[in-house]
Amino acid sequence: MLIALDVECHAALYTISGLAYLVYTIICSKVFDMVTKAENPRMAPLRPAANEYRLTTIDVERREYGRRYTWLPVDAIDQGSFTIDCTDGYMRPQMYDLRVGDIVRWSHNSQKVQGTIVSLERTQTHIVATLSDVAPLPPDFFGG
Repeated sequence: MLIALDVECHAALYTISGLAYLVYTIICSKVFDMVTKAENPRMAPLRPAANEYRLTTIDVERREYGRRYTWLPVDAIDQGSFTIDCTDGYMRPQMYDLRVGDIVRWSHNSQKVQGTIVSLERTQTHIVATLSDVAPLPPDFFGG
């Protein structure tokens, strides 16, 4: 009697858990469809647009040493300088190993560009590096 009751309990639990899983799966798929297709105007899509969050990065190389940083995120970069904002981050400006003379490479409109750091300004929350000798690299450049 006890064994039969135990088997019936396991069968009932298995059926209930299977049914609960099925309901859970249906609910999750409906919520996912609703959010990703934005059927509900009050809910924003989960995925940002392809160009909404564009991460700008640089590679930093030091002569007679080698690569210092690969894909180092920067907040702004142009032909004359780059800026790193440390306001809400763990890293402080003094923790970055950047020096005058370091070679900086980045992509601009699908072309690799290279410049050299000629001055660094570190404040409590920002790094501003001034660049010189900025020039596009040849298309067959293999430096990263």
